Amino acid sequence: VDEPYEGWIMKIHFSKPVSELKPSQARLVGHNADGTEWVLTNTDDTLYMKTGDHFQERLVATLANGDTSGPPQASAIMINMGYDNWTVPELPNGQNSKYNYYDVLQKSIMFYEAQRSGKLPDNNRIPWRGDSAVDDHGTSGEDLSGGWYDAGDYVKFNFPMAWATVMLEWGFLEFRDAYEAANQTQWMCDSIKWPLDYFLKCHVADDVLYAQVGNGGIDHGSWGRPEEMTMERPAYKIDSSAHGSDLAMETASAFAA
Repeated sequence: VDEPYEGWIMKIHFSKPVSELKPSQARLVGHNADGTEWVLTNTDDTLYMKTGDHFQERLVATLANGDTSGPPQASAIMINMGYDNWTVPELPNGQNSKYNYYDVLQKSIMFYEAQRSGKLPDNNRIPWRGDSAVDDHGTSGEDLSGGWYDAGDYVKFNFPMAWATVMLEWGFLEFRDAYEAANQTQWMCDSIKWPLDYFLKCHVADDVLYAQVGNGGIDHGSWGRPEEMTMERPAYKIDSSAHGSDLAMETASAFAA
């Protein structure tokens, strides 16, 4: 190990499809459809590693389709999830104040950019984020991609998402001159538009509004990157038989602002 590790993910490519994989010091996250790409993550015992430590992972693989032609070739990439040297350049302190609030505005907006679900735009500023959950859909196949993930996991809860959107809009309307002075106006508008576009997708009929995508119990049972999720992501909605006026009003408030 050539740098400190505080959590890691291992991506393994096999030359042949694998139907089952048993790691010795890791947990399974998932695999692709044909079983040639597998993702592992650390256990509690292998979470921390210091520079100079040696790590060896023993894998027992079962080839798919009863293949007995011999072991596959394999290659692996280990990604350090707890240590990197990427930083956000600090904005100039245009106010020459004790605290650089221009920089605070920029980093606050980027926090929400890091929570984005769906297909990311070309101007994505978060280098470790990629497209994720692009196939999120409703019970009748409606496109529910987009929006923000919630609270460090990958469920999309529309009520807190709508509330957060309202608060961002309120702050922007009250202090728009500060955003303009910091050259953050367009970034803020893009940030707010992201959940609003998602809410439009969720309103699939006059009396039907999707409220959530993903299940907390299922989601919390899997630790990994959203770009590599394989768990089921059910969608839940409110309608004439399943009421939720608080959600409907909060979503309407997000658009009203």
